[in-house]
Amino acid sequence: MWLIEWLNSNHGFISATATVVIACFTGITVWLTKTLADENRLMRKAGTEPKVVAYLATDPRRSHAINFVMANVGRGLAKNIELTIDGDINDFVAHSVSSAFRNCSGGRGTDMLPQGERIQSFFGLGPTLLLSPPLCRFTALITYEDLNEKTHENSCL
Repeated sequence: MWLIEWLNSNHGFISATATVVIACFTGITVWLTKTLADENRLMRKAGTEPKVVAYLATDPRRSHAINFVMANVGRGLAKNIELTIDGDINDFVAHSVSSAFRNCSGGRGTDMLPQGERIQSFFGLGPTLLLSPPLCRFTALITYEDLNEKTHENSCL
């Protein structure tokens, strides 16, 4: 009986407290929903952007051959791909690097590279590239566009 009397005499306070609690939970729900929407937008963007990388790999058909590989490891189509090799041209000549890479100062590499695909080209022979002193480090700068024509750059050492 005393509980009912207390509730009746404090119904205004109880109502105000409940309103504040509901308002707080509504604010938390709005914040969580906005955070989820932001994360979904980032995941969707990451799921459609291309990512073109370059690396050297052995050729499975020729045991001593080393190939230069340009691969799209992203989730979207890469287009208008341009490749620039920044390295010591004299070192390339001394190690018999393929002439295609000696004057690669920029220019269109390929029009399109779908996701998961790669292009490889003969780079040199392993024993020649590893002669003492071995081939110096060089940088492959790759510029490409996504489907929205946004330009991306990637530098691979």
